Amino acid sequence: MLLFSRLNHFRSVVLIIALVTGIGRASASGAAPALYLAEKGALQIYLLGSIHAGRDNFYPLADHIQQAFSNSDELLLELAPNQMTPELLQQAMLKYGVLAKPKPLPQRMSAELYQHVEKVMTDARLPAHQLIFMRDWAVLIQLTMATIKQMGLVAEQGIDQHFAQRAERAGMPIRGLETLDLQFSILASMDEVGPEVMYQDFVNELPFAQQWLLALESAWRHGDPNTLNRLYQEYDARQDQAEFLHRMNRDRNVKWRDQLVKLNADKTYMVVVGDMHIHANDSVLDYLEQAGFRISKQLHVAAKTRVAAPIESPTTH
Repeated sequence: MLLFSRLNHFRSVVLIIALVTGIGRASASGAAPALYLAEKGALQIYLLGSIHAGRDNFYPLADHIQQAFSNSDELLLELAPNQMTPELLQQAMLKYGVLAKPKPLPQRMSAELYQHVEKVMTDARLPAHQLIFMRDWAVLIQLTMATIKQMGLVAEQGIDQHFAQRAERAGMPIRGLETLDLQFSILASMDEVGPEVMYQDFVNELPFAQQWLLALESAWRHGDPNTLNRLYQEYDARQDQAEFLHRMNRDRNVKWRDQLVKLNADKTYMVVVGDMHIHANDSVLDYLEQAGFRISKQLHVAAKTRVAAPIESPTTH
């Protein structure tokens, strides 16, 4: 769906709806998504595509992914956890997501289109009288959240959330590639394409959602980059606003690349961002490669040998 695959930022208020989400089948073992290592000189950066809303059978993740995390000195996410406080989220929503004057949803789209949107609201028990205060991008967030919830997906089982919690427990520094204000401003820019196009794309995607997400979840779980890329292209082909969304995604990837190339080479980093930023066209990997990094898919990661700080001898007086 429109927001299923694009709004991979904004995890909390929305769920931040999956750049990828999946409808998981039961599995005896955890997921083994594709892990990459970007190297340039002494600088090493592991990159992993995240599913922002998942389920418990994603875990435990494959051993080499867990080892890459253990080898890392710092975790980089789209947003650092300290950006996701209730107070900051409320401020951002009031700034970017609320209309100056309420506007009923039937006045924002054709009567035929509203019938489809109304059915989603009714099935999800969304109160239409509350949505009249929201800008269209925020309404679509709510519609998508409701649809995802019906599929049994849980934000707490998201991959980036998983690693953020592990990093906090381990005392590992966490850096955000974007600020909350920037992410909300990006979300708000979705309104530029117009409500009719936005709601139409959402409705058009509903018949494809389950099959497409099942295929996407399977490809992600098994680390199949070619299938993931194909599925993202198929999704784009169904969207009226595909070029706008692709440009938005591409611009973010370029800005992230510009930050990653400046990281200190005396540390190892792990980057966990929405999977579309890793496997769609014009990805972060593509831009890092253009910047002179060697990109390799990792199937085995050896434990990193850490040099202990020298122990000073006691001073003799």
